[in-house]
Amino acid sequence: MIPSAEAASGTFEVTLSVPGELKAVEETLILAPRFNGRLEIAWLAEQGQRVVKGERLVVFDRNELITKLDQAETELELARTKIGQNQSKLSLAVDEARANIRRAELDLELAGMRRTESDTVPMVEREAARISETKAEMAIDAARSSEASVQLESRAETQLLELEVERRVREVQELEEQIENTVIVAPTDGVVLLEEKWDGAWTVGSRPWSSAELISLPDLAAMKVVAQVHEVDSPRIAVGQKARVELDAFPGQILSGEVIATADLAVPRGDDEIKYLEIEVSLEGEAGSLLPGMSTRVELVLDDEPDVVWVPIEAVTRDGDEAWVFTEGLTGWGKVPVTLGEENDTHVIVTGVDAGTRVALVDPTAADAARPAAVVKAAPATDEAG
Repeated sequence: MIPSAEAASGTFEVTLSVPGELKAVEETLILAPRFNGRLEIAWLAEQGQRVVKGERLVVFDRNELITKLDQAETELELARTKIGQNQSKLSLAVDEARANIRRAELDLELAGMRRTESDTVPMVEREAARISETKAEMAIDAARSSEASVQLESRAETQLLELEVERRVREVQELEEQIENTVIVAPTDGVVLLEEKWDGAWTVGSRPWSSAELISLPDLAAMKVVAQVHEVDSPRIAVGQKARVELDAFPGQILSGEVIATADLAVPRGDDEIKYLEIEVSLEGEAGSLLPGMSTRVELVLDDEPDVVWVPIEAVTRDGDEAWVFTEGLTGWGKVPVTLGEENDTHVIVTGVDAGTRVALVDPTAADAARPAAVVKAAPATDEAG
């Protein structure tokens, strides 16, 4: 019995089947907070776990931050104490400088009382009184300069100490904020998808760097397919082309869609460096519970040919530029030359046979040759010497 099929007619779809993977149209990316150092993950939500808004996703070990906070608070109190000590030191220095000014002023008054122009006072005494008065004036100027210098130096030192307090306050506030950030909660409902680093997904014990991508929370309300098209076929892909999507998890259930985006160029994938063009396909309808990461088969409708005849690809025999099929007639199978047109994964357009014609799916002549031949028993060997 020769396996066969009928040539069909109508509108022929030129399709291309490519692998794909489900992804959410929208997703929220959870990043590692900025820590003073790199903290260890103490608890982590499981891959594929469904969470609601406000539920915990990641918990970091906060012991290291608490130790740093205690130290920072101690340093803050010390800085504030230094400001008080500096103010007391300033008060004493200013009091001393003012006392020196007052003593110099008194010396000036005393020198003024002793100064006289009377000829009855010896010249030596008169000159000594004048010198004392000059010294007292100089002492006043020096004491006043000393007071100004003490206040200026103290203000500069106080400003430095106040800056140190401000720095310590910021450090304490940052550490308190970081301690709060050691617990990350879900900003929206979703399914936990753990992001991967160079050596695999994040786990308990990992120490992520600041702003590292930890988890993505996809919005399951809207899904799309990201598919890979071989570089050879990439020129045939265009936005707007219709598509049919079948999920490996739900065989037989077909979702409709269309190409909504294509990458700018094909890039290598895998170790063999074969280049593929990444495309995005929208989805209409729903098949079961769709989850990101599910594998799919995407059948892209590249073109359609109306009013044509087509046959299964395996019905066609090719030899260079020539092609033919075997059709069933009254006397058996006959070889009929055909001209080939567009083809898809399973069928090819042919010119030379009519719709409804039965064509063989294997070469009938080869099938005949493969039939068992009659068994001929060999004659017994004769003994020529006998």
